[in-house]
Amino acid sequence: NNVNVRKVKPYQKVNGNILIIDDDFIKDSSLTIYVPEDVSICGEINASSIKMKDLELRDFNLEVNAGNVNLNNLEVKNFDVEVNAGNIRGDVEYQDMFELDVKAGNATLEVDKLYGEIEYEYSVGMGSVKIFGESFAGFDKSGRKNRVSDVNMKIKCEAGKVTIS
Repeated sequence: NNVNVRKVKPYQKVNGNILIIDDDFIKDSSLTIYVPEDVSICGEINASSIKMKDLELRDFNLEVNAGNVNLNNLEVKNFDVEVNAGNIRGDVEYQDMFELDVKAGNATLEVDKLYGEIEYEYSVGMGSVKIFGESFAGFDKSGRKNRVSDVNMKIKCEAGKVTIS
């Protein structure tokens, strides 16, 4: 009989810059990845929990489909997160742009801007949004806070709950 043995790799590198975690490797365990400074993270969370801490990144682009993401001390140039049916919480400090699109999940984030004032715009479908103590809820509400400079924070909530403090 022939026996096939498959070595499970903890990750695969694609094109030198993309890291793909193998689902078989990480099923019931945890994996720690040390990320060099000034790189970008782009990914998708489907049905697992992930914790990220003490990261300084150029760009953070994440799609949360049905999992939980906990961010602790994340510093980025650009933050772009879409939450479809999952949850994201934590603290973020950004430099240029902060974009959050919540379809049907929950987001609870403490947010600071590295330099300058936060100029935000919001759009609420059927969800609820609370940004720095101001609440926006109802059907198809949108608006903008401050009008001193260009918008550097965009919050969109279709049917979930967003709290930015």
